[in-house]
Amino acid sequence: MASYPSSPQFRTFAAAIKAGVPALFWGSPGIGKSAKLIEAGQAWGMDTQVIISAIRDPQDFLGLPYLDDNVTRYADVDWAVRANAAPKSLVVFDELSTARPEVQSAALRVFQERTVGNLAFKDSVHLAAAANPADQAADGFELAPPLANRFCHLDWPFDPDEWATGM
Repeated sequence: MASYPSSPQFRTFAAAIKAGVPALFWGSPGIGKSAKLIEAGQAWGMDTQVIISAIRDPQDFLGLPYLDDNVTRYADVDWAVRANAAPKSLVVFDELSTARPEVQSAALRVFQERTVGNLAFKDSVHLAAAANPADQAADGFELAPPLANRFCHLDWPFDPDEWATGM
């Protein structure tokens, strides 16, 4: 894994990636969490894609059910197929605290079992998320404890100099 800024948060994030533990970055809206996660994934040579939790449905994590010879199966989900097909990938679940409770329930399987529908992730697929505290998120929710317990939680400090440079 290529080097990246050595803040305590990113050293912990890199360790979580190596350990296969999803990391969840918490911070106020608009301070660069998502952009930094995308930048890190790209710097580490990973195919990086972003899943906006607020606009997802449970089927986006479970797969759409269909009947196959009287057996219910689940169709593979496009983002999961792309992540599994890449040599190394980082899937960033953005705005996780805006996911409706039923979406959080469906996403639990992604983070707990590393499975989407019937597709199990390879070890080369890494998961991360960004969230705002519920009281600061647009139509935000507290994360359900079973989902919250699947993450390494990291606070995202606001750095005005870095923000100004990025703008």
